[in-house]
Amino acid sequence: MTIPNSSGFLYAQSCLPCTPEEEKSIIQGLDREAGSNRKKGDSYYLVSSRWWNEWEDYVGLQESPQISNDVSFHIPRRPGRIDNSELLSSEMDEENNELLLREGLMEEIDFKLVPQEVWKKLDEW
Repeated sequence: MTIPNSSGFLYAQSCLPCTPEEEKSIIQGLDREAGSNRKKGDSYYLVSSRWWNEWEDYVGLQESPQISNDVSFHIPRRPGRIDNSELLSSEMDEENNELLLREGLMEEIDFKLVPQEVWKKLDEW
């Protein structure tokens, strides 16, 4: 039996498969770097708080609730692709043919703002 070569399946710069600890370290590093080099005109991206919280749980940035008797069987799994659909309105900007954000969204409650470099890495994974 021949096992096909895996080259070409992953981007050369991709670190998949990463461990959750590696993902956390990479994203924290990119976030720190973007924060220390912040300047007017930098791009930031919205990520739904629901997706972000699942990712934080996966990489260990968020404490998992303990089950009674101090026994925890919660094994976090990596969330799928970033899904911001809950941030979008059902209406479209007809003039520009663009999707619109829902009105009344609140940062940290409905979404998290992340630097462009963080967005690109999360989207790549």
